Amino acid sequence: MQHWINLLPCLLGLVIVTNSQAPGDGNDTCVDPTRYESRQRRLMDSWDYELLLPQPSDGTGGVWQTLDVDGDNIAIWGTAIGIICRQEVSVCEGETDGQENWLITQYISVPSHVRSLQVMIQSKPARSNCRPSAPSCVDDLSLYVWETPTQNNLLAAVTSNYQFVANISVGETVIELSQLSQSGFYLGIRDNGTCVIVSRVLVYYEPVCEAGSKGLVRVDQNTSPGNTLQGHCVENSVSTSDSGPPRLECLESGLWRVVNCPQGNPQCRAPEPCACQAGYQPETVNDELVCSACSVGMFSEGGDDVCRPCPGNSNSTAPGMGLCPCLNGYYRPLGSESTSNDCILPPDEVTESSDAGLVIGGVVGAIFGSFCAILLIAIAFIVDLYLADTFRDERAITTTSSLPPPVL
Repeated sequence: MQHWINLLPCLLGLVIVTNSQAPGDGNDTCVDPTRYESRQRRLMDSWDYELLLPQPSDGTGGVWQTLDVDGDNIAIWGTAIGIICRQEVSVCEGETDGQENWLITQYISVPSHVRSLQVMIQSKPARSNCRPSAPSCVDDLSLYVWETPTQNNLLAAVTSNYQFVANISVGETVIELSQLSQSGFYLGIRDNGTCVIVSRVLVYYEPVCEAGSKGLVRVDQNTSPGNTLQGHCVENSVSTSDSGPPRLECLESGLWRVVNCPQGNPQCRAPEPCACQAGYQPETVNDELVCSACSVGMFSEGGDDVCRPCPGNSNSTAPGMGLCPCLNGYYRPLGSESTSNDCILPPDEVTESSDAGLVIGGVVGAIFGSFCAILLIAIAFIVDLYLADTFRDERAITTTSSLPPPVL
């Protein structure tokens, strides 16, 4: 039993590695990139370590933990002594009922863009000490996972934190961990009375661009890095490119890059190939960019334009309108370049209003003019009378002065 307990820390260390090279206790000579498929991005490989489990002599070293949950103080997981790189861990306690022995891996960090990864476990029988008639001597192990945003080796030893994932059969088993919600996790391998050798534990992911949206462009299928797929504009948006439907390239990171190039020029990079149509505005909903309809009384001209209140003397009567119709009795002048211009009264109503003013002004002007004319005539008449009287007086004086003196 002690042999298996010693092996457990090593196995756990395997799952935690986040680099192409093992961490502190790793040996550069253990790392062999050629043993991985070209598409695999490794998070942990037990073959990268010199020491998986604590040393039997003093319990130091290793990167994994072992838990004797059944409390029988019998060594459980162990590893062969003197093997450097590609260590194997084993457990064989099938002779005694009620066994529960765990291997707990070190903390395994997950890149932020990865939401699904693979756990590959290679195992083989080790029945030298297991009687076929023993009721608890089985070949299956169980895989558990505890997702947590931070490393905590003390809590990692609490088995109640773990959730069951799948049983592990002898041979090579590949198990998918999907819909990961935290930035890292611990793996737990549970033994219930097996007699098995675990040869390797490998945690990896294969970059893939998943169906979804990039800006206002959507792709409806998954693909691998290096591939380019034709997409389409999301609902309520329209293409802004004259080079055909939008296309997206799958990058090595598993993210999409919009590429909209003329035929024969795959290196060009185009601006956003889709934009919201009139009556809608760009908006982020559930971490995706969508085009949302403007509400009643609002409008937008499309593109990056946001919904705005209708201009003066106009109103929109339904959601998603790119133009606010003028109210009854108003209109927009011909040649108006923007739907944001206010509506105005028609020319005939403006003319009638102007004519009324002219008529009133004319009447007032006529009355004032007549009064002025009468006043001028009166003044002229008075001046004329005055001049006439003055002339008669002067004539009379002249006539009198010209007569001969009277005879005395």
